[in-house]
Amino acid sequence: MHIVDVWRSGQFQLDQVMRYSRYLREDPELMRRQTTLQHSYVVTLMGSLLCQLLRPHGAQINEGLLMTSLLVHDHGEGELAQERGGVDVIYINKSESTDLDEYQAFVRRFRQLDPRAFDHFHRAYLLDFARNGKLNTLLPADARQIMLELNDQEHHTILGFYAVERWDYMLHAVEHYVTFKHGKLLVQVMRNQVPHLDLIAQGLPGFKEEIWTPELQQWCTELLAEYEGQYIERKG
Repeated sequence: MHIVDVWRSGQFQLDQVMRYSRYLREDPELMRRQTTLQHSYVVTLMGSLLCQLLRPHGAQINEGLLMTSLLVHDHGEGELAQERGGVDVIYINKSESTDLDEYQAFVRRFRQLDPRAFDHFHRAYLLDFARNGKLNTLLPADARQIMLELNDQEHHTILGFYAVERWDYMLHAVEHYVTFKHGKLLVQVMRNQVPHLDLIAQGLPGFKEEIWTPELQQWCTELLAEYEGQYIERKG
């Protein structure tokens, strides 16, 4: 029954969280609805594509670990769906408190599995936190140790996760810009994500050749210059 419970939880609960909820409220006619379940599927797809593109450039990505991490990294959001009214916490409002709540919700659900299975999923979930030591002082000792090991052993895999998340944010915003002329979403996402993508390109082999190309960088730079001073984003 424990396996059935975990099997059911992702399907039913991640589907209850609507991403970009603030923008949906502000511009309901200019937004395509996307649930966390849809996001989890598409980032896993993009992660597999990333591995294929970057492997010839020497990127040492643990594909199994990356795929599992992308699948479960937002499971905690689904666990808290009812409590939050199906509203996601957008990146500008993220905090150690919201991240910790999601981590603890994930652990409560997955801890009931066989310890070997839990260890597998727990390690994958922590890949998201490992890069910058997020929650390092708040997590239990076993989780902190896993994060240290990930930083030591899976540098390119961590960067791969970081890259896919931000690549997905950009694609979502570009889709809305092309389809709905939603400039506000695109500009705000670019302001937040372009610096991250620049850093990833410095450390992840092949990323600047295959994905974050000079042409794409130039397009983003020109678009941000065009909208300079507009669409200033605030918390709330």
